[in-house]
Amino acid sequence: MTTSYIIPFQFTKAGSAAAPSVAPTVTVVDQANNVLVSAGTALTQLSALNTGAYVYVYSGADGLVVLGTAVTTDLTMDAPLLSAVGTKVSSGQTGDAYAEAVLIYNIIKSGGGGDAAAIKTITDQFRFTVANQVDANALSGGGGATAAQVWAYATRTLTQGAASVISAVTGTSISVYDATDINFTLTGLTDFTGYTKLWFTAKNDMRDADSKALLQLVVSNAPVPATDGLLVLQGGAQTNTNGSITVLSTTSIQVKVKAVAAQNLIPTSYPASYDVKALVSGNVVPISEGGSFTITGVVTGAVS
Repeated sequence: MTTSYIIPFQFTKAGSAAAPSVAPTVTVVDQANNVLVSAGTALTQLSALNTGAYVYVYSGADGLVVLGTAVTTDLTMDAPLLSAVGTKVSSGQTGDAYAEAVLIYNIIKSGGGGDAAAIKTITDQFRFTVANQVDANALSGGGGATAAQVWAYATRTLTQGAASVISAVTGTSISVYDATDINFTLTGLTDFTGYTKLWFTAKNDMRDADSKALLQLVVSNAPVPATDGLLVLQGGAQTNTNGSITVLSTTSIQVKVKAVAAQNLIPTSYPASYDVKALVSGNVVPISEGGSFTITGVVTGAVS
């Protein structure tokens, strides 16, 4: 893919934008000191901005750091030799309103000022689906995923409100808060049709005994109210009704722990680990690849 790099230069004389009496030329190199554009190459003057504004657009490989030096033999200029770093412009955007806007920004930032009418002429070319409102279709190339495509995608990041920020699952990472009601859902598990029991366990060290787990909960296919629920929290036996696993489908579960129990969790200084296992047809099998489990502390300790 060919990528364009815009290299702007601003010449001044006695502190004001001005064009050198001898036209400036440019040399361009990359971060490895490879010469990309030989010395003496002409620049383009942008007189619509101001008389001292010049630019060179280099097209080449993606991922470069492009540096340019513009020089004139007119020694009356404030700086007859100027250096600038190129601004990368994605393929297909060179010469459009976006590229010119980048150029305007760089020249104004360098103190070259700019003609307001010229700037307005260029920015008026920005492509809007709705006037004065930028949306996905106004960007170069247009398109973008529809809402249906986003929801159908296998992995999604959801924007959460305050009521659901009590816990979050991103990919294979689970984050929860102490002293809050913990509630998260795991999907995409290995099909556990015909299971007898199912466990969720989180530990600081996966080699620890289950009795030392940060969290361990169990659910039985034939419910056992006396033992199903929260088994262990922070290495101690718990009142089982303070937590639960709900089977949502043969590949998904919901895990809940009440704040009255979660207040005894200790924030992790580094991510712990978790997994999900099930007893299926007499065999204990992992039904999740597991992942990281992080506990974050909260300021307010009250739980009722």
